[in-house]
Amino acid sequence: SAITCTAAAPPDSTAPTPGWRCSHGSLVPPPAPPELLPLEEGGRSIVIQWPVVVHAAAYTVELFEERSAAVERFHRTVPENLTEALVELRVVNLQPGSYGASVRCVAPCGCESAPSGWSFLPPAWMMAPPPLPSGWQPGMPPQGAGAATPGFPPPPTALLSTSPGPPRAPVE
Repeated sequence: SAITCTAAAPPDSTAPTPGWRCSHGSLVPPPAPPELLPLEEGGRSIVIQWPVVVHAAAYTVELFEERSAAVERFHRTVPENLTEALVELRVVNLQPGSYGASVRCVAPCGCESAPSGWSFLPPAWMMAPPPLPSGWQPGMPPQGAGAATPGFPPPPTALLSTSPGPPRAPVE
């Protein structure tokens, strides 16, 4: 289990230490916010990646599932001869939903940094478009609807919307 340290002032000084140095003197800057990418079409696997923090011995990743508000913590040790610029964590067997992640550095002494910002992967990457009703063809109004069907076809921005709530008409 990682220890979360706070910055402490040196014994003979009134100046506080920076927030990226723990009470043991180790460097523990917060990492950059991670990037979340889908690994497969079914949406059951994602990769979380972030830039390397030079003095980190390990990382703690918090994965947030929006629907259940569950947070799961993963510990990722830094390989000894890491030459890559990005660290990644692959998470598989996920339930469909929207996920967010935040990362903390772990110093060699075990102290954790402040968390990175949160990054989110919206649920749109997991869902296939719904099937068209029988008799419909892409770009054509349904039989009997005629050419005067208001709002048909819907504007492309509404079809591509990832914002919560009903689609809105584009602003012109």
